[in-house]
Amino acid sequence: MDGKQENSWFKKIFTVFIIIVVTLAAPARPSPELLHEESGEEFCPEDEYRSRKGHCCNKCHAGFRLEQECESSHLKSICKPCPKDYYMENSNNAKNCFRCNTCKSNERMQSECKPKENRKCVCNDGYFKQSISKFTWQCLKCTTCGEGEEQRIPCSGSTNRECDCKEKFYRNSNKICEECKKCNSDQKCNHLCRKSDTDWQLAFVVVIAVMSVLILITVYMFIQKRRSCHKQEIVVSPVSSDSETSKNLLSYVSEDEKTVKDPALIPLPKHEPPVWQDPSGQEELPDCIPRVFKTCHFIYFLLQHVPASRFKELVRSLGVSERDIEWAERDNHTCKEAQFQMLKVWCDSSRGDEVETLSKARLLEMTETLRGMGLMAGAEAIEANFQIL
Repeated sequence: MDGKQENSWFKKIFTVFIIIVVTLAAPARPSPELLHEESGEEFCPEDEYRSRKGHCCNKCHAGFRLEQECESSHLKSICKPCPKDYYMENSNNAKNCFRCNTCKSNERMQSECKPKENRKCVCNDGYFKQSISKFTWQCLKCTTCGEGEEQRIPCSGSTNRECDCKEKFYRNSNKICEECKKCNSDQKCNHLCRKSDTDWQLAFVVVIAVMSVLILITVYMFIQKRRSCHKQEIVVSPVSSDSETSKNLLSYVSEDEKTVKDPALIPLPKHEPPVWQDPSGQEELPDCIPRVFKTCHFIYFLLQHVPASRFKELVRSLGVSERDIEWAERDNHTCKEAQFQMLKVWCDSSRGDEVETLSKARLLEMTETLRGMGLMAGAEAIEANFQIL
C-alpha cells in the first residue's frame, strides 16, 4: 500500500511539471488585431466597409445601393442605381434606397426627385410653413388683414403675415381696428386732440392761472394797505396856543419803527403867519368880520386828534362819498396821504369858500360832527387852538 501511494504522488507531480514546461515552450498566438495589422485589413478606409466575412469591401456611390458584397478585398462590391422616386444622398452599403417625399396639399414642388437628391417642396403662395417636429411640417394659410388694418410684416414661406391698425385707427377691446372719432388716450387718435381740445384746454388753464395770480396779488396788496393804515400811529403833541404848534406840520411813525415815514410833510417856514388870518393879512380882526383859516393847516392839525380807526366814520359823517374814499386810498401811497385827500374833498365841497381857506362855519361843522361821534377831545382841541368859541 505504501509503494502504490508513492507512485501515485510521483505521477501527479510529473504531470504538473510537464504541463508547465509545455505552456512556457509553446509560441504565443497573436490577437486578431495583430493579425489584421500584419495583413493590413484590421481597419477599413473611409470609402470601404467590413463585410460579413471580415474583409473590407468598397461602398456604393451616392445614387446607388448595394446589391452584393465583394468576395474578397481585391474584388468590387456589386451596386445598382436607385429606382425612380428613390434616392441615396451619400456613399453607402445599404440594401435599399430612400423613398422621395411627396408634396402635400397647399405645397408645390421646388425641385424634382433625383437619385442623389430628395424631392423638395415649399408652401404655396398665401401659406407659410409651421414646424410639427424636426423632420415634419405643415403649410397653413397666412392671416388676412381686416378692415382698418394694414400689413406690417408680409406673408412668406416661413413667416405668417402680421397686421397693424392704419393711421387714425386704434385697436379696441375686441382687438378690432376702429376709426378714431374722438380724442382718447390712444396715441393714434391724438390728431383729434391737437387743436379742438388740447390747445384750447391748455390756453384756458393758462388764462385761469394768470387771472388767479393777479387776483391774489391784488388781494394781498389791499390787505397789506389796510394793515398799514391800522398799524400807523399819529404822534400827538400836546395842545398849546403857541404859534410853534401851528407852524409844525404832521409827522407820523409806525409802531415798530419810531422814524418819520413821510418826509414830504415838512414843517412850515418860520415866517409863516399864525394859524388863522383873513385875506388882507391882518392877524387881529374885529368880531364882525368872519375869520378864515388855511385849509392845509387845519387838516394837519385835525389828523393829530382823530384816531385812525375812526377816520372813515368821520369823513362819511361829513358827507364824503364812498367813491371818493376809495379813490383816495387807491391814488395815494400812504394811509395819511389818503386821509388828507379825503378831508381835502370835504373842504373843497364848500362852494362859497376860498380854494385854500376855510370859514369859521366849516370849523364849527367839524366840531359838531366830532362831538356827535363822541370825540370830545378833538372838538375841544380845535376850538382852543383856532379860537372859534
